[in-house]
Order: sequence, then C-alpha cells, then structure tokens
Amino acid sequence: MVRMQAADDKSTVVTKSGSCASAKNGEEEEVVVAMVDESVVLDRKPEDMVQYMVENGDLTLVPSDFIKPAQQRVNSSSSGQKGINVVDGGVKHDVQIPVIDMALLEDDKPKLLADVIRASEWGFLQVVNHGVPDALMDAAMDMTKRFFALPPTEKEEFKIRKVGGLGYGRYFEKPGATKDWVDRVFSCTYNIDVGEPYDLKYTKPPGFQEVIDTYGIAVHELARKILALLSEGLGQRADLFDKKFPREATTLRSILNYYPACPQPELAMGASEHTDGSIFTILQQGDVSGLEVLNEAAFSTWVPVPPIPHAFVVNIGDCLQIASNDRFKSLIHRAVVGPVDRTTIANFFLPWRKTLVQPAAQLCTESKPPAFRSMRYEDYFFLIVQNEINSTAIERLRVDPAENKTET
Repeated sequence: MVRMQAADDKSTVVTKSGSCASAKNGEEEEVVVAMVDESVVLDRKPEDMVQYMVENGDLTLVPSDFIKPAQQRVNSSSSGQKGINVVDGGVKHDVQIPVIDMALLEDDKPKLLADVIRASEWGFLQVVNHGVPDALMDAAMDMTKRFFALPPTEKEEFKIRKVGGLGYGRYFEKPGATKDWVDRVFSCTYNIDVGEPYDLKYTKPPGFQEVIDTYGIAVHELARKILALLSEGLGQRADLFDKKFPREATTLRSILNYYPACPQPELAMGASEHTDGSIFTILQQGDVSGLEVLNEAAFSTWVPVPPIPHAFVVNIGDCLQIASNDRFKSLIHRAVVGPVDRTTIANFFLPWRKTLVQPAAQLCTESKPPAFRSMRYEDYFFLIVQNEINSTAIERLRVDPAENKTET
C-alpha cells in the first residue's frame, strides 16, 4: 500500500492513505509519500518575490537563499549554445531538438507519425504549423507580460493562498532549500479538476482571464491532436491514449513564468532540474533562450532548446512515459537565467486526480511486461512533491525486472 507520511514541514503536510498496485499481479506495495495539506494558507510578503527584489533595490548580488549548490549550477562550457557539438563515445554529434511540422497531417501523415514517434522516444520536440493561431499566442504572451507589469499591490490581489492552488507566487519551497529565480502565475485554463482546492478568476489586467481561457482551449485541442498522433504512431487505434486520459477527465494548468534579469546567473537557476509529472507539457518559450534538456541515454551534457517564433516545445511527462510502458521518455530539464528577463507560458496537460495512471495493456506483452506499477494521479502528485519537484519520482514506480520473470 501507499503509506502517506508527514514531511518535515509540519505546517504544510498531513497524513493520508492510498494504494499502489503491482503492475504484474495487483498486489499492494508500500511506498512512503508525503502529503501536502492544501487547506494551509500560505504566508508570503510582496518583497519575497524575485521581481520585487530586482525592481526595488540596487541588486548586484544574488541573495543567499537563491544560490544553488555547486553541482546544481550552470556549467558555462555545456549550456547556452545553439546546437551543441557533443562528443560521445568518440562520435561527434550536432545535437538539436527535433522540429515537427504538423502541416504534414494533411500532406504526409505517415511521415508525421514516424517523426512524432522518433521525437517522443527522444523526449522533447518542437512543433510548428500546429493550429493555434499566432495572434492568440501573441495575445497570451502580451497578457502575461502585462500581468507582471502590474504594481505589486495589484498582483498581490491574486496571490496564492493555499498550497496546490491557483494564483500569483510560488509554492513547494521547503525551509532551508534554495529557491528558484522565478515568479509565477498559476491558472487552470481548461476543465478545472473537481478535486482542485479552489478556483480563481483574474480581473486584472482587463481581459486577462478571457484571453488565457481562449488560449487554454486552443492548446488543449492541440494536446488532444498530439495524443491521437502518438497512439497511431505506435500502430494502435487513435483513441488508445484518449481512453486512458479522456477529455472529460483531463485538465490544462497554465503556469505563466517570469524570470527577472539576474545579476549573477552563474549562481542561480530559474527552474532546477526536474521531470514533469504531466501527460505532456506544451511550452510557449517567448524570444529568449533558457530551456535546457538532459538526455543521459544519448549524451551526457545539457542541450539548449532555441526559441522558434510561434512554435511550441512539447515534452513527454511522467504520466505518458508510464502509459506508453516506457516507450516514450520524460526527460530531465531545467531553466537557466541570464542578464535579461525571460517570460514563458508552460501548459501542463494533466489527468484528473482520481485517474489511475498505469501502462496501457495494449503496449504490454510477454517480452515487454509492464515497466511501472499503477498509482492514482493524486498520489503520484504528492510523490513528486515529496521528491521536492526537482528530481525523478517516476523511478519509484518502476518494476524490478526480476518481478516480471515468469515463475517455472
């Protein structure tokens, strides 16, 4: 069974029971998971926000609570370059994130399916001609920048008040842990989960909520289109993953990120290395680089994802790696900061909390048995939180190959 245990920060956790089924025989297995008490009201001051610190003081040094340990800092020799040349096993590679032209859906669908599958097995891709209007992407980015341009007192009207909720600010920052150099706005832009702690509507800047909602609907439609392509690309019915993650039980959580200019970017990090607990994530980058990806199976260095105008970056999340029975990969990635500010919109395509996340039976065979145990998403979410977001919780669900050996 899953044994929920309070984490060290007693003000933000409670205990709860749950279950984690063995992928092979349905037996319950104990996994310790920290629980976040979403009823806790967060206490944060305006001056705790990074933007406030940068704009309201002569900041020449990064505050100590934002300085990352040496092993988590940017290595200037392996990041920030466009198309890194990597030497791996004596072979020189020109590493680029795959770019997929979704116009091929009409012109050459077999090629599109092959391209999408290869990229998803890699873990990251950029999509162009995806169907979300350029004007809508521009409007969403403009509204994001206008929100962060509001006076601090007006932004504070929408502050996050509960752990796991919506609003302006940050959460999951454990006492004593170094903070990321970023301010955020959390918004549900499609089909809010009935299990969400509370809803929130943004009334400032004028038109913000309407634009973000329209944007969320369009991005969710793109997500469902990609989901169908991934199913077909595996030689399955187009609705394979749609049945695993049905429209009525998925949500889109859009997180608007503002990374202010940093006086010492070599010491800080916009988003520490992590994988996403989503089905997949659809990121609108803006025009400033900062996203970096690590694919340790292919090479052992960080690779930047250069912005392409009106493209989306799509990265496989933990839920889809599990559902694909380890065919698709949820890669470690991070966001670096620099001397200029950066704004992005990250759209997390998520299952509702009661969804059972498990390998699709159609993708499990005697030679390729289930690679992961099953777990309800609400429990997996808290497993991620226990791992402090910045790590790979998915490995805690991986089945030991010895467990899948047929008894004789």
